[in-house]
Amino acid sequence: MTTFVPAYSTAVIAGLSTTAIAGFTTEDFAAFTTAQIVALTTAQAAVIPSSTISAIGTAQIAAFETADLRALKTASISALTTAQIDAMTTEQLGALTTAQVIALSTTQLNVLSTADLNAFSTAQFAALTSTQAASLSTRQIVALETNDISALSTAAFIALPTASVAAITSSQIAALTSSQLATMSTTQAAALTTTQMAALETADVRALSTAAIRNLGTDQISALSSDQMSALTTAQVVALTTAQLSALGTASLNGLGTSQFAALS
Repeated sequence: MTTFVPAYSTAVIAGLSTTAIAGFTTEDFAAFTTAQIVALTTAQAAVIPSSTISAIGTAQIAAFETADLRALKTASISALTTAQIDAMTTEQLGALTTAQVIALSTTQLNVLSTADLNAFSTAQFAALTSTQAASLSTRQIVALETNDISALSTAAFIALPTASVAAITSSQIAALTSSQLATMSTTQAAALTTTQMAALETADVRALSTAAIRNLGTDQISALSSDQMSALTTAQVVALTTAQLSALGTASLNGLGTSQFAALS
């Protein structure tokens, strides 16, 4: 089918009605130039059919102004190909609405570079679903800025694979919120390295569930400092196994308070 789009000036494109834009075919959108894409208004971008958006070239996708990109339907965002997602600039990715971020498929998220992900705002990270968070690679997780990893919802955080949890850096561990640590699964807690254990803030140690504490290895328990040990709740102390207590050094044991020792008896 012949398309007349290449013959339209940018002024003509900008003057088209939303009805006309919504009626464009796949061939029409495939013929758009970058200049014509830039000429689109936000109202026009908002009516681009999700069934035709995949025909737009990668160079043209990268030419979308951020306001126009934000105007795209969530169905249109979901319909973008991985090549189109990969072509988006960090500025464009950072401009996506939270609804559009939620609309991204796991396949689309997986093509994002670490720089692309770090372009997301904390609000965008907070919007990620558990399924989306679980799909992020270890490479993507360890590259996250500390304020971004702490922005993950508890549902998203507990969905992280154990391999990703074990790879989290010490600075990322220190940035985790008490709410995130409180929901950490026993398998996630068991995956923490001794370096990560030592990096936990005392408030975060207290936030760990008794089940998570009980499931820690002796090497993990022995990595806790006296300050971290003193931060344990009596319920957490009671949850310690005989093997865990035996693994504690003198300094760690001396970190326990009288109420904690009383809880052991």
